[in-house]
Amino acid sequence: MSLIIDKRNEYAYMRNSIYHSSLIFYTIGVWSEKLQSSLKRWHIIMFWIGLIFDTTGTTLMSKISGDVFQFNFHGIKAY
Repeated sequence: MSLIIDKRNEYAYMRNSIYHSSLIFYTIGVWSEKLQSSLKRWHIIMFWIGLIFDTTGTTLMSKISGDVFQFNFHGIKAY
């Protein structure tokens, strides 16, 4: 049995890695601030890195599905 990886699967693997990275960076940023009871510069940087990964993963998901961004309530809220 051979494993066939097409472009959709390749993007899916990439997207999943990116989403997991965003979760890790969000978690580090938020929980570090919570445990230290003080917001520091590196907490904000971790949160922003998580946001960048999250946005990149969402963009890849749109590319996989073939949807284009629409500037309306649903497009902005991703709902």
